Amino acid sequence: MASLFKRKNLPEGVDPSRIPPGQTLTAPDRWPLLHFGPVPKTDISRWDFNVFGAVENPLRLDYGELRALPSKEVVADIHCVTGWSRLGDRWTGVPIRDLLDARGVKGTFFLVGRALAARPDLARALVERGHLVANHSWRHDSKAWLDPRYPELARTQRAAEADLGVCPAFYRAPHGQHTPLLARVVHHHGLTMVGWDVSAGDWSAHDPGHLADRIVAEARPGSIIDLHDGLDGRVDADRTVLVAALPRILDGLTAKGLQPVRLDELLARPGYLKAC
Repeated sequence: MASLFKRKNLPEGVDPSRIPPGQTLTAPDRWPLLHFGPVPKTDISRWDFNVFGAVENPLRLDYGELRALPSKEVVADIHCVTGWSRLGDRWTGVPIRDLLDARGVKGTFFLVGRALAARPDLARALVERGHLVANHSWRHDSKAWLDPRYPELARTQRAAEADLGVCPAFYRAPHGQHTPLLARVVHHHGLTMVGWDVSAGDWSAHDPGHLADRIVAEARPGSIIDLHDGLDGRVDADRTVLVAALPRILDGLTAKGLQPVRLDELLARPGYLKAC
């Protein structure tokens, strides 16, 4: 199988650091097609996307009109849990922020520093559209939080200040893991550490309706809902299930008399510090 390469036998010009340990690089034309569960049959001619409820301008789009919305292209490597890697993949779609804007909803996006460094244009668009950005570590891994100095916090703050011109006032620990020493570092930098009380594992969900119903059922006044527009700092992660669930989540919250707001409004605290 000449088109499969281990880290020690890569084609000329490929940086070995782009291939995680244990992964096998495959050529673009040999990528295995995988899916989980049955593939739904959808009649595109009858499919539509509706924005309604507590909005000023209800909206209905058929499939062609939705595809005609401004889209973004992301170029990134993909590393599958089955052990395959492919480099330089192109992903095109309608960003989650556009769907929120269509409903007049402003959210809080906790940014992973390395993702911000890789695609500052995406983060800049969030700030320009009135969304709040916050600190979510530099790497979003499972070990850095054990370092009592926790330099990742300051590194992400510097990136936000340099690339976005803002200094986040809120921090969320990856996976919610933190120690008293980490909390001390957060406090020393003037940030407020924020968790969540509603999460439905959207990163592994396969049914948009079920995901939306779980979120709405758990939400109550003052809730902080944890959703993911990327995974572990990977801006190329497939979030189609969450995108499909968002309208139903927003409609369900409205039906319960709940209005999504930015975190600074919810907590009545400034969303940004004067300086990093």
